[in-house]
Amino acid sequence: MAYADAAFYTGTYGGTIPADTALDTLLAQASDDIDNAVYGRIGALGGFNALTPFCQKQVQMAVCAQADHLQTTGGLSDLGSVNGYTIGDVTVRLSGAADLLLAPRAREYLTPTMLLFRGV
Repeated sequence: MAYADAAFYTGTYGGTIPADTALDTLLAQASDDIDNAVYGRIGALGGFNALTPFCQKQVQMAVCAQADHLQTTGGLSDLGSVNGYTIGDVTVRLSGAADLLLAPRAREYLTPTMLLFRGV
């Protein structure tokens, strides 16, 4: 289930992805990305509704920013950057794909929530 819906995306966040571009699918995928980025802590803390209102809004804003990122990159940024390329017999070398490339704005929204904290 997506943490943000189309109404939040267009109204509160002010997003510009047209509704006819499978916005709900992008928001669901972005929510999955956020769950992965926060190491499943939202579920471990009792789910989205158990978060404080501040954290809920920050997570929703992060989901919207990640959806924008996915729309812009097509999700291809998760493959890493091209390190080499050959035309004859087509060879492409990637420089270490990242586990997850979180949109910089999504990271900014999540940082004050401490959900990204990796320590104990």
